[in-house]
Amino acid sequence: MRSMPHRVHEACIDHLSEQGYATLTLDALAERSRTPLSVLVERWGDRQAVVVEAVGALLKAGPADLDTGALKTDLIQQATTFARSIAGHSAQLLGALIEVERIDPVVCERLATYGGHHGLALPSASLDRARARREIAPDSATRGYEDIIPQVIVARRVSHQDVDAAFIEELVDSVVLPTFRYGAR
Repeated sequence: MRSMPHRVHEACIDHLSEQGYATLTLDALAERSRTPLSVLVERWGDRQAVVVEAVGALLKAGPADLDTGALKTDLIQQATTFARSIAGHSAQLLGALIEVERIDPVVCERLATYGGHHGLALPSASLDRARARREIAPDSATRGYEDIIPQVIVARRVSHQDVDAAFIEELVDSVVLPTFRYGAR
């Protein structure tokens, strides 16, 4: 018999895959997992916490705070981590992860601290270090990574195209880095 957390995680992933994040509620999870709502509220508090734990357990994580010494290589490493973390998952779940990132960036921030980094969002520490190294303007606050990398990688995975190191580097060089002020290369 599956444990209660496992049932709730499974219900969360199934709901994300079938209906997306926008319709995910604790009530829906309670019904789907056959767990009393009061138990979900006591254990997790909100849907964000359930999603972080369920998705965090599902994806392969990389180091929590990667610092390669340059913004470009930080971006490449984060994109590589994301590509690796989503390998083998359904197109529907991948689409739901993109939806989560667009609708609720707090989930991505929490995922970054849950058992390592999954590459869905660029840690703010990477941008802070890039500003300190003067690779990007002090006021550069682009979401170039989050707005581009996950969507492109998911689209390529869904259409069965390779996401290799050369592709990731070209994507970072030609599309993501130009979104930052100063031309961080």
